Amino acid sequence: MPEDIVIDIAAMRVAFRDLVPFNSALGLSLEDASAFPAVAVLRLPWAEHLIGNPETGVIHGGALTTLLDAAGGLSVFLKLQQPTPIATLDLRIDHLKPATPRRDVLGRAECFKTTRNVGFVRAIAYHDDPSDPIATSTATFMIGQGSHRARGLRAKGDAVIPTVEAIAEAKRTGAWNRLIETLPFMRFLGVRLEERGGQLLGRMAFAEHLVGNPGLPALHGGTLGTLLEASAQVELLYRAETVVLPKTITITVDFLRSAKPVETFVRACIKKQGRRVTTVQSVAWQEEESKPVATATVHMLIIGPEQDAPNAG
Repeated sequence: MPEDIVIDIAAMRVAFRDLVPFNSALGLSLEDASAFPAVAVLRLPWAEHLIGNPETGVIHGGALTTLLDAAGGLSVFLKLQQPTPIATLDLRIDHLKPATPRRDVLGRAECFKTTRNVGFVRAIAYHDDPSDPIATSTATFMIGQGSHRARGLRAKGDAVIPTVEAIAEAKRTGAWNRLIETLPFMRFLGVRLEERGGQLLGRMAFAEHLVGNPGLPALHGGTLGTLLEASAQVELLYRAETVVLPKTITITVDFLRSAKPVETFVRACIKKQGRRVTTVQSVAWQEEESKPVATATVHMLIIGPEQDAPNAG
């Protein structure tokens, strides 16, 4: 690829803002881009409605998922040097340390290889220094899935500060939606829970600000990743004795098919529970549970509030 390709950053900023509603709703903005190497740098501004753990003010891991997913997709566009539709195929994220509350997070992604059908990406999330990452990821993107058209969409959200007592009350009374309402990012996505036969079922109603591919249209991969992670987190609270929000160590998401603009359901199951680390598998579907749109394997850490550990929300 020639090294003298000029990237119109201003035009890319406008397109990035206008074409993907969920990116716009989160306030994602383009900081820098290059074609050689194919690198995109995005900024995620800290906001109250992105909080995943209101006790600490740390943003939800799903917000970082969206940041890294969006940066990765943009780096594939830069590598291809043409407006070719893409879709996330799989995304693995390792959370190395907490994001600092009330500070913006940068996501830097590089598409280092493309084939006829797939783009391969490495990415990091950080505050100031890329050598001191908050999270790292690897991802693959399917090339040639649908098309894009612009829409102007926005989202709304309010912040509520919860306490450990809210978790204890949910475990005692079964009022899990009261707990969800205390988690700002879950409120922002419109996630609801219901208990069926001793199992928790999550639901996310469709809203236009959740769209990631307006051409199909399809939900943003970040919304599905967040839904799967949140389901794992609540399932662990539901089953375990802890009243402290579990912390994500690693999440691997497999995107199986495009998620339509309809209500999405999710269910999680604990696969292995250790003294401190638990492995949870989540599955999300729409019309039929036998046809999932995405699955995730999440490794979560159960710790006390006085301890520190790798976490992104």
